[in-house]
Amino acid sequence: MFDKFYFDTLNDPKDIFKYVCDSVGEYYKEKGFKYIKSKRSILWETERLSHCIVFGTASFNKWGETVIFSVSSAVFGKDKGEKLALRFPMYRFKAKKGQTERAVIYFDGAVVYDDFLWKNERPHIVWQNSCNLQGLDDEGFENILKYLDKLIDLQNSLETKEGVEEYLDMISESTLDYVLEDEKTREYIEKVKGRI
Repeated sequence: MFDKFYFDTLNDPKDIFKYVCDSVGEYYKEKGFKYIKSKRSILWETERLSHCIVFGTASFNKWGETVIFSVSSAVFGKDKGEKLALRFPMYRFKAKKGQTERAVIYFDGAVVYDDFLWKNERPHIVWQNSCNLQGLDDEGFENILKYLDKLIDLQNSLETKEGVEEYLDMISESTLDYVLEDEKTREYIEKVKGRI
């Protein structure tokens, strides 16, 4: 698991990123998830779905200043093994105190408006999905795990009618359009909601 003393000995952004990925991966491996080190991915299955969370970084990382850690996820239907067009509101997390945040108005768990929308959309949840690992401490590492736990809970909830309805309510109008345009995703949603 995360060792702050060892972490502080690392300088190269690649080593910092790799260490955090592996620490997170080991944490979830102990909880029964599959961690694929070479792909920086956490995998698991629920009754109807296969899930994947992938860690990424940036090409502009800078020694002593910036080590980007980002999270993206995908959901696959087990019946056909096809990727569903589900986009997830990105849960906000700050890995360290004083870290600069994006210019978005948001509150944890609250419904808010996104500053960057160019068309009128309904209120929706906007959360950030990346942070700077430089200077990461134990609290910051715990925040990363809390963020991932929320994302895992959200993805797991897509097995139920209530979970799907909550997901559809929390995404933006443009994301909703994207989700419903995809035939296999629409079929999955209708099936879970009991309409097929």
